[in-house]
Amino acid sequence: MRVSERCHAVTGLGYAPPWCVNAGIIQADGATLIVDTGGNTLAAQTIFGYATAVAAGAALRVINTEKHFDHIGGNSFFRAQGIDVWGHRAIMRRAEEFQAEVAEFNETIPNAVRRARGEAAAFFDATTLENPNCPIEGDMRLSGVEILMTPG
Repeated sequence: MRVSERCHAVTGLGYAPPWCVNAGIIQADGATLIVDTGGNTLAAQTIFGYATAVAAGAALRVINTEKHFDHIGGNSFFRAQGIDVWGHRAIMRRAEEFQAEVAEFNETIPNAVRRARGEAAAFFDATTLENPNCPIEGDMRLSGVEILMTPG
């Protein structure tokens, strides 16, 4: 969805009911800035598709706004494309936390047989934990966009 001349929103990406996830796309200074990568590889592929469509040929940059997996779950897809991911050093997660997230998803499956088979793994297919590889230490500019550190 176009929010303004240079800003777009990708809305309704799946996550744990009743939540859905949104991501942002900002066309800025010869690059496209993707704000958050969704909860998994499928979400990241969708975001990537929209980002390349709105600014064909522009370099892509990614920033994570927080450490929840619905914001960083698609990082592994972008890193596999050779795209750097920026994020505050305090949002780093551990593999055990990611596995706990998958297990928590699995517990929400109402059907006992499907839950016992670990069906939640389908949601995270081809998704691995990938933390930002470019740490943000304080206020900065990224592709012409001002990044301001806020508590929270």
